[in-house]
Amino acid sequence: TSMSLLEAMACRLPVVVSDVPANCEWIQDGVNGFLVPRKKVNPISEKILILLNDQALAVKMGSKNLDIAHTRADLEKNYPKFESIYQQMVETKN
Repeated sequence: TSMSLLEAMACRLPVVVSDVPANCEWIQDGVNGFLVPRKKVNPISEKILILLNDQALAVKMGSKNLDIAHTRADLEKNYPKFESIYQQMVETKN
């Protein structure tokens, strides 16, 4: 997952990102940002223009992103889970 994506979400910003699998885990198209096809420029600019012209939508998406960041990207809550999974993998290898 892109750290810049998570930082933007934590800053209560709407996002426009490519539809790579890692982004699709965080962004629901049209709900908390926009997913655009990879390697295509026009859809990116179109979605940015939508957000520039609809401040209420941008604020709504940004608020959802802050909630998602608090819930799913909280290092204090998620690191112990990650550490536990990693430890299980190490123990399984041995």
